[in-house]
Amino acid sequence: AKVVPPEAMENAPASLHSLDVKSRDMRGQKYVLQVAPEDCTGCNLCVEVCPAKDRQNPEIKAINMMSRLEHVEEEKINYDFFLNLPEIDRSKLERIDIRTSQLITPLFEY
Repeated sequence: AKVVPPEAMENAPASLHSLDVKSRDMRGQKYVLQVAPEDCTGCNLCVEVCPAKDRQNPEIKAINMMSRLEHVEEEKINYDFFLNLPEIDRSKLERIDIRTSQLITPLFEY
């Protein structure tokens, strides 16, 4: 996940979605979540643990499983764009909590 200025999303692929950040610390920014399409194993765990739901239709979550083969090429383009978005400067975060921890680049990666 990344939080970026709106202008960073100006040339984003149409299929890459973003939301306005609701946190008062980052108001005016865009929140972007992108899964690495070639790393997804289809285990469904991310969908199961994701707490975000559509208020109008609680059956729909913020992330939902779809056929990998139908979406992989489009998601590769989205992922490449996502990787080139700027990272948040961890020194500018007021605090590290459940909301901000997902935005920090891991210091250890598999």
